[in-house]
Amino acid sequence: MKKMGEDTESCSRLFLAKTLLSSSCVLFLLAGILAGYLLLAPNKALPVAAKPGKNQQIQHIAQRYLGDLLQQNYSAMWTLLHPDLQRMWPDKSAFSTYLYQRFHALRLKSFKTGQVSDLSFWTNPETMKQYNHVSTMPVSLDVEPADGSATGNSSATTSQIQQLFRNLPFMVQYTKPEAGQGGNGTWRILDGGPADLEAPILPPAIPITKKITVPILMYHYISTVPARDKANPHSYRPGLSVSPTVFSQQLDYFTTLGYHSITFNQLFDALYYDGPLPTRPIIFSFDDGYVDAYTNAYPILKTHGYSGMFYIITGKVGWEGQASWSQLQEMAANGMQMGSHTIDHHPIGDVWQRSPSTARDELERSRQDLEGHLHMVIQQFCYPSGDPLNKNPNLTITQIQIAAVMSLLQITGYVGAVNDPRVDSSSQDSSKPYIMHRIRVIGSETIENFKKEMAAFVS
Repeated sequence: MKKMGEDTESCSRLFLAKTLLSSSCVLFLLAGILAGYLLLAPNKALPVAAKPGKNQQIQHIAQRYLGDLLQQNYSAMWTLLHPDLQRMWPDKSAFSTYLYQRFHALRLKSFKTGQVSDLSFWTNPETMKQYNHVSTMPVSLDVEPADGSATGNSSATTSQIQQLFRNLPFMVQYTKPEAGQGGNGTWRILDGGPADLEAPILPPAIPITKKITVPILMYHYISTVPARDKANPHSYRPGLSVSPTVFSQQLDYFTTLGYHSITFNQLFDALYYDGPLPTRPIIFSFDDGYVDAYTNAYPILKTHGYSGMFYIITGKVGWEGQASWSQLQEMAANGMQMGSHTIDHHPIGDVWQRSPSTARDELERSRQDLEGHLHMVIQQFCYPSGDPLNKNPNLTITQIQIAAVMSLLQITGYVGAVNDPRVDSSSQDSSKPYIMHRIRVIGSETIENFKKEMAAFVS
């Protein structure tokens, strides 16, 4: 009996040792997988719940800032901004004038704040400056037109306006006193949610006419031309392809001239509400959402401190040669802008001619897909192949298609659209928001020829 007991105890110990060894191996394997993910994961800022004390402090500054917005106490709001944001404005008066013009036709009823979370970094798309260790929370604004109807030249209903101002990011960073200055640090606002320049655009209640000069460059591929396309005299690819080397040289050229990239929100803020712009603003736009937008265009832009607008064909995301949703998410998290290029890239005027409901679905569903995957408001559009703007404008059918498509753009939540230019122009007109002019960049040209092409549009 004693021998049997000893055998049983020995087996138990052996079993326990094997169990502990197996558990250690599993934990070691999991640790290795986690380490590998952290090293190889895309450059995305993952939210982490903030500590309770910090949560209360950030809630307090949000309550102050949004409360002052409701009370039109814009001077008090100014004092809460991060110094970098203050430097984007000529002065406090310009900031106050902008907010008044933006909101005076709306009734701001109340606001709600959500849960605070921490981000390892955040990139301001207006300046492309990265801020480390920031905190964010969603804020929503209960708003309606002051007269109870839709806003001026917008068809948006009250419910649509409220949806636009729901769960917008409110971003803050803790700033320490400068060297030699006493006192405690303080929280400063980096993104003011509904009061930020990147908040959703609503056309003004009373349409205005204003023109400003902003070159919007139009690119497709940022890659070398494949050998088969070089050998094919009928290939379209050489005319649409700018090599990464030449593209980098082009950005060097604009940097030397003192140009700063802006977002489309900044452009429309300037057109509608006298929002601030840098001395030499420029927009780089890229059609179709090819994979080289992620592998080439995005890192070169980021290296130069420039943002870009990428028009995505949502039905082709993830196809061979096209960027994936995870790649687009990383780009958006690092200051890149996104717009719709429909679902299938079919000429939208022709689609409307065959079926108005299908055309509406192309516009509506592509915007919804982008918003669902990228968690950002999408208000900008790019006409596939320039249709119907590229057709004979003297034909009645062309005029009908243009009017119909622009009406659908307004109904489905877009505030602006860019053309595929027949005639290059850098003049942007607030009275023609669905015809933002672009300058086509010719593929396979040298930097010397590019500079000659740009001479008429840049200073």
